[in-house]
Amino acid sequence: MADTKDIYQSSFSTENDQVDDYRQVSRLAICSIPLGLISALALIGPLMWFLPLVAVAIAAAGLRQVSRSKELTGRRMALIGLALAILFGTWGVTWTVSRRMVINRQARAHASEWLGLMQEGENMRAHQLTLSVVERLPLGSSLQEYYFDDPEESDYEEDGAPKIMNREMLITMEFKNFQENGIPGLLVDADGDFEFTFVENKSQIREGPFSTKVNQVFRLKFSDEHVPREMDVRIEMRRILDNQKAYWQVGPTTDENKSS
Repeated sequence: MADTKDIYQSSFSTENDQVDDYRQVSRLAICSIPLGLISALALIGPLMWFLPLVAVAIAAAGLRQVSRSKELTGRRMALIGLALAILFGTWGVTWTVSRRMVINRQARAHASEWLGLMQEGENMRAHQLTLSVVERLPLGSSLQEYYFDDPEESDYEEDGAPKIMNREMLITMEFKNFQENGIPGLLVDADGDFEFTFVENKSQIREGPFSTKVNQVFRLKFSDEHVPREMDVRIEMRRILDNQKAYWQVGPTTDENKSS
């Protein structure tokens, strides 16, 4: 009987020990894991960078809560949540910064290419870069025929106004306006006798998943009626994704002093 009693007492004691050893999992530690996973949204852009910070704060609070309480567990879960938050947070910042640097460098190269075309008198090719990809001529096309396909005189009224604005007239008017107005007109008048240097990246704005606008400033040096002149010009460059390919379009070009 004594042996049987001892067995019962031993069994009862073991069950009590298991109950005493059970500890509740910290809710903060539990929350840190889904928050750590959600931190992956930091890859989208700076607007989501607060998510890793929140996840780090919750995970740290969970670790502190578990370390101060003998009734709570969940240290491993909090560490996993903390690691995920740090991983995605660091990744998001690095990705965004490196992407901005690459896009700024590409924008500068394409803006310099456009200014180089204007400097070389390649005004038609320069104008093509201001058009959307669907409006540009295929490679190898004759720009002379495209831009100087003169309409018939019968297409105009006596006062010079066009009777019907067809495609050829529109192209001619657009190119004429490009060469005679604004900064492009100024560069055309300079007849290639100007220099340009990059000054700074003014801004970079992501306009959605398929478009990024970059404003850059270049300094022009040229002679205005034999008088040396300098001016800072802001060139708007737009990077557009089309069918998983990126192309650059030259946007408005303005005098930086007047636009500021």
